[in-house]
Amino acid sequence: MNLFAKICLLFLGGVLGLTVILAGCKKTEMAEVVRLVSPDEKVEAVLLVANPHATEPFYHYIYITPSGAKIKEDKYLFKVDHAGNLRAEWRENKVLEIFFDEARIYHFRNYWQSKDVNNYRYVVELRLVPGNPNFSLSERDRWVK
Repeated sequence: MNLFAKICLLFLGGVLGLTVILAGCKKTEMAEVVRLVSPDEKVEAVLLVANPHATEPFYHYIYITPSGAKIKEDKYLFKVDHAGNLRAEWRENKVLEIFFDEARIYHFRNYWQSKDVNNYRYVVELRLVPGNPNFSLSERDRWVK
C-alpha cells in the first residue's frame, strides 16, 4: 500500500471514529421549571434546569424575558449548580430576588434590560439572597468534608 493510500485510510478512520463519538453524545436537555410573571406583567423570570447526560451536575439558569416571549438560551443572567432550595420571587416591579441555601455560582448579572421592553428603559434588578449569613457554598464545595 502506498503512502497516499495509508494517509487516506488514517483520515477516514479518524472521521469514522469522531462520528461514532459524536453520535453517542446527547445534547443537553433544558427543561423549564417555572415562569414567574412580574407584578406589572411586562416581563417574566424563567427558571430552567439542564441535564447534561454526563458526569456533570445539573445546572440551573435564570432568564428574564418579555412576557410571553421565548428565552434566548445564551442570554441567561444566573447559572448555578449544587443549588439547595433555589427559588426566585418578584419583590416588586423590576426587582427579582433569588433565594438559595447554598450554591456554586458560575455566572450572575444583577440587571436586565431589553430593546423590546420600553426601549431599554425598563430595567430589572436581580438580587441574591443566600439563606446562610456565613456561607453560600456547601461544605463539599469548600472542601470542609
